Amino acid sequence: MKTPEMSISASTTDLEFGRLAVLWDKNNNVDLTIDEMTEDEISRVVEMLIARLPCSLYESVLETLAERNETPLDCLLKIFCTNIESCQMSVCLRDDLENELKCRCMNSEHKDVCEHFKMRQKWLKSQ
Repeated sequence: MKTPEMSISASTTDLEFGRLAVLWDKNNNVDLTIDEMTEDEISRVVEMLIARLPCSLYESVLETLAERNETPLDCLLKIFCTNIESCQMSVCLRDDLENELKCRCMNSEHKDVCEHFKMRQKWLKSQ
């Protein structure tokens, strides 16, 4: 059986996200592609997805966006504040965090987030 493919872009509508979420939940393996977006487009998508949590597809998209260099720092804070461990992990493994986010990473209620953040910071200092 062919792996379903899913593409998300700045023009993906709320209705399309809903349909994609159903497809995501019905399949064990999906090839997810998230197109390049501008900072404004990322901000819009982040706002839309956070407002509709919980949803495993939306969490996965937020995780991916948190890893992208073009994601604005204010969006990283919003993604972190969802309190979803995997989203926090994606934010905390970045190397360009402002002090507020660094502090939040060190003090996350998710122990693994704190540990990964500390290990990442130690590695960055050794480079």
